[in-house]
Parts: sequence; structure tokens; C-alpha cells
Amino acid sequence: MALAGVAQAETITVYTSYEEDELAAFLEEMKQDLPDLDVDVLRLSTGDLQARILAESANPQHDVIWGWAVTSMVDPRILELLEAYEPANLDRVPARFRDPEGRWFAVTGYMAAFCVNNEVLKAKNLPMPTSWEDLLDPVYEGEIVMPNPASSGTGYLQIASILQMKGEEAGWEYLRGLDKNIAQYIKSGSKPCNAASQGEYAIGASLALGA
Repeated sequence: MALAGVAQAETITVYTSYEEDELAAFLEEMKQDLPDLDVDVLRLSTGDLQARILAESANPQHDVIWGWAVTSMVDPRILELLEAYEPANLDRVPARFRDPEGRWFAVTGYMAAFCVNNEVLKAKNLPMPTSWEDLLDPVYEGEIVMPNPASSGTGYLQIASILQMKGEEAGWEYLRGLDKNIAQYIKSGSKPCNAASQGEYAIGASLALGA
């Protein structure tokens, strides 16, 4: 994290991929501890933020990267841009959740989830899915939306989790089957659940926070 000199700064620029409601809650709490610090925030999806950081690598425009997927942070091209930083109480963060050289540390964790719109299911006479395996049922063709793993950290998390749980061969077989039922891959991690809640689709694959 590029945080050198932040304690003396009056304004800092923060890049983040936090969901908007998460970000608002964190900023509200931060203001209580640092009332004199102004924070300019740029929020982008995980993939877009990675592209921006790399594009600006010769002339960084941010002070802090906050709330971003560790899977992107450990990219060697990103790691070499970061400075070590040791906040108070860092020892409370388990070693597996932080860089041994102090360049990043995890502050939140996420769990993949899917949400359903009961009214859409009822209107279309679709069964209630109770597991990820159920989503392979052909009756859900065109009824599922999912984050695009190329741009969304949530989408990447879902793909990685499935491959870790099932193994590479079975995992990709599952994903190929799931792809047949996907109506759209959305750029944002939270929008699939939003789309389902608004009745645009029956099922949205997202994260537990969004569900």
C-alpha cells in the first residue's frame, strides 16, 4: 500500500473496488478517527482498477489502494509499485492474510452466493434452486446473471472457488454447463443480485453481502 506521508496529508486519493454501501460505511467511520483528512475516492471494478493502476504506473495518481482483490494485488506488476506500511494492530491480522513484506493486508473477506427472485420463479413455474449444482438445470436457461470474471473480483472469486472445490477438470466441466444457462455476464459483482431483485432475471450470482 502506498501510504507514506498520509498521516501529515490533508487530502489523499484512494482507489477502491468496494461496493458503494460498504465504502460509505467505512468512510463514515474513518471520519470519526480522522476528521481533518479529506478523501478523494475513485471506485472502479476490480479489472478496470487494475488496468488503471498499471497505466499510471510511471506516474501514480493515488495514495492508497483500499478494498481491492488480493488476487490482483499479488500481480508482480502491482506488487512492485507498492510501499510497505504497518498500521496499528497489524499483528491481529493472521499472517496468511498479509504480505510478508508489508505491502498489502486483507481487511475484509467475501463468500460467493446466489440470490433468487421468488416472484419470478413462481411466475415462470421454476423450482427453487438450493445449491450451485441446481443452477445447471436446463429450466434456468436464460434466467441467470453472473459477474464477468474478467472485470469483477466477485466473478473471479466465484470461478476460483468452484475450481478449488471441484478440481480443475470437474470445475471447468461445471462452468461450461453453467454457461449454457447464463443470460448475461455483468461487469459489477453486486449487480446480478440487484437485477434479480428487480425482476429482470430469476437468479443472480453475486456475493453474500449483495444477497
